Amino acid sequence: MSDAETLLDPEESWDRVAAWKAGIDDLAARTKVMSERVGELTVSATDHRRIVEVTVDAQGALVDIRFGSSLHGYPPETVGRVVMETVADARREIVRRARRIVGETIGDDSAVGAAIVDRLARSPQGASGWPSDHDGRLRDERSGEW
Repeated sequence: MSDAETLLDPEESWDRVAAWKAGIDDLAARTKVMSERVGELTVSATDHRRIVEVTVDAQGALVDIRFGSSLHGYPPETVGRVVMETVADARREIVRRARRIVGETIGDDSAVGAAIVDRLARSPQGASGWPSDHDGRLRDERSGEW
């Protein structure tokens, strides 16, 4: 049977429509799983000096902050920078995890998945976070070291 005859064959047409619908149903189910898994994401991050631990949700919003005992002795400006950098680290990790979930559920080549990861990376809370000094390191105000 030629391609033209296959296209005109009603039985073949129904089979193609059924296969197309099954593909769409499968993609919808995988997209739902992806959405649920990304929506449940939370990430906690701690700076290397253990001044602060932060937790962000899937949109990068700060949902918890805890200060460690090493907080004492650091000036407020340093604590502020450490908090912002640690939040940025957690937000970057949210994007990495979301990207992995997209790959596992709907595929790395999915336009929908790419749009979701891009939205997370560019959210108002943003994965880019706070600019830091010296390639992401902050100056230790007590020792003066980077």
